[in-house]
Amino acid sequence: MLSKAEQENVETEYHRMKHEDFDETMAEAKSHRVHEKGLNPTEDTDNELAQMAADPDIQEELREVEELWKESPSTDLSS
Repeated sequence: MLSKAEQENVETEYHRMKHEDFDETMAEAKSHRVHEKGLNPTEDTDNELAQMAADPDIQEELREVEELWKESPSTDLSS
């Protein structure tokens, strides 16, 4: 871990870089693999989502949001 002063120096160097230098630096960077465990939902997450879906307050809020969407059909919320 970098000290605050070292981190500030690195950030200053980064902000002073030219685009060409940045491209070269990134070309030399190592790639990292995402651990599969981080991508798969766990049983705990599934249980938590099920509990949230069963919560009457959340159900009511979802109904309210659905009504708002019906009132504003021209609004594209897909993005």
